[in-house]
Order: sequence, then C-alpha cells, then structure tokens
Amino acid sequence: MWTVCLLLYTVAAHLCSVQGICLTWNATKDNAFLECQVLGDFSIESQIQLMDSDDQIRVKCSIYDSPYCVAREEGDIVFGEASNNGFKLVFQTTTKNVQGIWKCFHGRESANMHIDLSKGIMYSPEIHLSGEIKAHSKMTLTCYSCTIPDTKSAYLFVNSVLEDVVRLHEGKCYRKRRQCSQTECSCSTEGNYFTWSFSSDLSYLEFACEMRFKDEETSLLSIHTATLYYNNTGKCSFCIV
Repeated sequence: MWTVCLLLYTVAAHLCSVQGICLTWNATKDNAFLECQVLGDFSIESQIQLMDSDDQIRVKCSIYDSPYCVAREEGDIVFGEASNNGFKLVFQTTTKNVQGIWKCFHGRESANMHIDLSKGIMYSPEIHLSGEIKAHSKMTLTCYSCTIPDTKSAYLFVNSVLEDVVRLHEGKCYRKRRQCSQTECSCSTEGNYFTWSFSSDLSYLEFACEMRFKDEETSLLSIHTATLYYNNTGKCSFCIV
C-alpha cells in the first residue's frame, strides 16, 4: 500500500550555496524519524527514493512539475518540503525492524546511514571535507555534516594546529571574533555547512575539520573529524584520508 503526501514550498535566505545529499535519523521509544535532504538544485533529477535495510523502497518522491511523495507501508508517514535551499523528505516509521543501513537516492547521488538504536545518533555523524585551489597559494575548504553540530561551529586545523573557528551566530557567519567577509568564509543558514579560505606557499599541508555533536538525551558530546591532505607536487592536489 502506498500513501500519497503533497508537498509544501517555502522560501529561505542563503548565506552560502550548498550542494549534496544528506541522510540523518532520530528516534523515540516507539518511532524512528529519517530525514533525507537534497541540497541545492534538486530539479535536475525527477525522483527521490528512500530504501530500508532490506533493500526495499519505502518512499518515492516525484519532484517534477507537481511534486508529491508516496509511502509504501501502511502506517508509515512521509512529508516533503521544497525550498530554494533544496528538498527535504521526512519519514516516520515504527522502531520495529528499523535497524541497519538505510539509503537515499537522487539520480546518481546517494547517502547511506546506519541506524543502531542501542548506540543512538551521536556515533553516526559524518563530516565531509573538500578543497579547491582558487588562485596561487590561496585555497578554499568546504566542510559540512548532515547533522547540525553543537554551537553550529567548525574547527579548522592546519598541520595539527587550530587555525580558525567558523561559526553561525544569530544568523551571521563569524571567524573567531569577527564577521566573515565574502572572500574569507561562509556558513549555511542551518549551521552545518561552512567554507573557509586559507593562503600558504607550502607544498604540503594537512587540513582537518572538527565538529562537536551533543546528544540531547544524555548531554554527552562527541567529536568527529575529517582530514584532507594538500600536495602540489603530485597528481592529487587534495587527497581525502
């Protein structure tokens, strides 16, 4: 049985342009909530699908012309929302048989997520770090997580030394204690996507982006880090570790 849900449209302001796909989850005693976000221009592909740990399609969203979402199982609830930030699918099901690896697909892009109710959500956040050379000796890093970090901040390290902290505060983006200029850094409106520019003449650099996540139930903090190597003498300018 498939349940149909019409979509709502909203408008929100950008602080920076975001691209990609995210899949996150949360749970109560009886229900699990999954959220798949297609960030940026989602109109290129006409369909979004959510697959459960048994490789069964549980949700289909058609986002072409008159968008709508369909839930396959009776009792499942699905909600879709489109905005100029992208497209968000929210799925609710019971916690029975929800554990395992879930997947969300949008064209060639996909996101995986491992649900383990015994460990909770704090062990699963992933950080994505990439780099781009803008000009001679100047490079820009992009660091984001599908889960919003505590204090909406990203800690940037260069060669194991804390170089900067980019954070969203009251709708504005800051680096350390001053507001970012357009060429220095940027934050998404949600506070989970950051860009940061850095200049160096060194031929080899190790970058790291650290985010801290807080479990709302236990108030415990977990720290997650992504690392990226820059080497202008080899075939790979930016190499993910």
